[in-house]
Amino acid sequence: SSTWPSGDGEADSKVWMCASKIDLYKFQLANPKLDKLIKMLLRMYGGELFNKFIQINEEKIAKNLSVYPESVRKQLKFLLQHEILEYSEQKEIPQLTFITARQDAINLKLDLKLLESRRKGAIEKVQAIQNYLTNPRRCRTLLLLEYFGEISDKNCGVCDFCLEEKRKFKTVDTNSVEEKIIALVEEGKVIQVESLVDKLSLNGENTVLECLQSLIANEILAYDKFGRVILPE
Repeated sequence: SSTWPSGDGEADSKVWMCASKIDLYKFQLANPKLDKLIKMLLRMYGGELFNKFIQINEEKIAKNLSVYPESVRKQLKFLLQHEILEYSEQKEIPQLTFITARQDAINLKLDLKLLESRRKGAIEKVQAIQNYLTNPRRCRTLLLLEYFGEISDKNCGVCDFCLEEKRKFKTVDTNSVEEKIIALVEEGKVIQVESLVDKLSLNGENTVLECLQSLIANEILAYDKFGRVILPE
């Protein structure tokens, strides 16, 4: 068993005035620069400092003294070195305290089935992550959903896989439209752009115009002086 300290999982700073009141007074006389800090500690936390560890807040102390918190910490460490007080600085990680006696390894009771189940689960998760990173044949979102135990058959449409699939289909559709444009021009010899768009309207006006522009740019088709689409001479 174990216990966690209160608060946000961090152990607060603590101070215990271990020096006697007489020794403390002598120290204050000999070290006037630290006198303000000592008096502020006693003013804020009282005589209990001489009896036990008291939780303190360096930021509040610093604010009352109009100094930086780091300056307070340095002075507290100096007092610690000179055995005026015991200072336990705040820890940035959670502190764990065991409240039962430590068991010898030979007496530990282990649930081997549970451990094996967890081991397999951890391996499966690692494999799922590897699959996500290296699998180029499936929607990334579907892979993630499966990792978290959800099943779906609808691609997201925005991951690298889905965008690549869209590009492939767009290429096929574009090729088909370009073939239709060429066929219509060959059939009529010359043809108005409006007529091409009208005849291929099911493919979308923008798609027809983009395909026509590509064919003109690649000199597969051309415009005559009247702006009609023709086969180049």
